[in-house]
Amino acid sequence: MPGAVHHASCSNNKKLEVIKWYETHGIKSTLQRFFSHVTKQKTSENQVYQWKQNRAIIEESCKTARTAVKKKNRSSGVATSLPTAAELELVEWVNALRNEV
Repeated sequence: MPGAVHHASCSNNKKLEVIKWYETHGIKSTLQRFFSHVTKQKTSENQVYQWKQNRAIIEESCKTARTAVKKKNRSSGVATSLPTAAELELVEWVNALRNEV
């Protein structure tokens, strides 16, 4: 798509790996190691700085295997299109159907 900006998403594990590398080796080495394929290095540099600012959130996400592989850190309910009450009602309905079988 012409003019579109495409970002490759990274898992929380990968983000933490990049942060740790940056802290011991600096930004130039980090960009060479993890983002050598990227044409706009400044964008990647800014991304690394943003991840560093969010390190506590990323580290917390890496504590469980389920969230360590996720690429976005969203609060529960952020990506749902139904109200929480309606979603819980659906869960109860599905569980009731499972119990009937």
